[in-house]
Amino acid sequence: MKRFLDFLRRDIWRKLIALTIAVVLYLNLYEQKEREIHDVKVEILHDPEIFIDLADQHPTVRLTVKGSRHQVQKLDTQGISGQVKLIDNAGALRTGRARLRLLPEHFDCGRGVEIVDIDPQVLQLPVQRQISRNITVEPEVIGRPSRGRVLTAVRCYPDTVTVSGPEKPVASLTTIRTEKLSIEGESIDCSKELKLLNPMPEVLTFSSKTSNVSVEIRESMEIPRKFPDIPVRYLFSPLHVNSGNAVALPSPARVAVTITGPQNEINRISRDNVTVFADLSDATRPGEYAVSLRATIDGAGDGVRVTAIEPEKVRVTITAPTAGK
Repeated sequence: MKRFLDFLRRDIWRKLIALTIAVVLYLNLYEQKEREIHDVKVEILHDPEIFIDLADQHPTVRLTVKGSRHQVQKLDTQGISGQVKLIDNAGALRTGRARLRLLPEHFDCGRGVEIVDIDPQVLQLPVQRQISRNITVEPEVIGRPSRGRVLTAVRCYPDTVTVSGPEKPVASLTTIRTEKLSIEGESIDCSKELKLLNPMPEVLTFSSKTSNVSVEIRESMEIPRKFPDIPVRYLFSPLHVNSGNAVALPSPARVAVTITGPQNEINRISRDNVTVFADLSDATRPGEYAVSLRATIDGAGDGVRVTAIEPEKVRVTITAPTAGK
């Protein structure tokens, strides 16, 4: 016992320093410590048949790790990330939400560091299947041909394109529109290669980026159109309005009007657009007058004209006011 005490007394300061170093080394190399690491990114790998929105491809989790004090303290938290693969087993995955369980082996924290907790342990990812559909191309033609000409046909090639992408946006498409093709003032056939307008270029792909649109322009065939039973209206002279003269109904009170013009213009006109009137501004005294008729067509193009009014004149009787009235 005496020898042991003598040993302790000899070079006691050196022994204390060595003991301190040993304790520090033990605490750093062998004492276990836990640490939480927040916002650890998880990269989602997936088959080409699966679509995950870019905003959901790098979710974050919280890791709790354990290791020696030294290893945990020197851990580079910025370099820690996870990687997990979402697999569509035999096409069983459907559009909706996929559950993906995270395991410690999905993360690399270096040797000697153990992952003891992952929060959340299960990721729920909005996923869609990648599908393809043939969609009709719809050319957008604007403007009107020159006077006397009419657009008779619009064609495009290809007239359908294969659209590939996530199931929901692809399924919602009904047509694919082209850039605008103006035929304003054109008098002959024309064609142009036009770009197809992609409503979601970040996720949708087309089998063709353009379509050749051709238009057929022909001379417009003029046709007549007859509107029977159009009422005759008056254009009064101020003398009639203020003198008290009475104006009898014209005879006949209704007439037929024939108009002529390009077929496409004529087809747009209804009987409500046609007005027939008798101008009585020259009938200044009581009596019977044969008045020529005129007609106007509301909303008609330059090529539409009135070609006949049957009859061309009506009889109008103007009577003086009765004495004493």
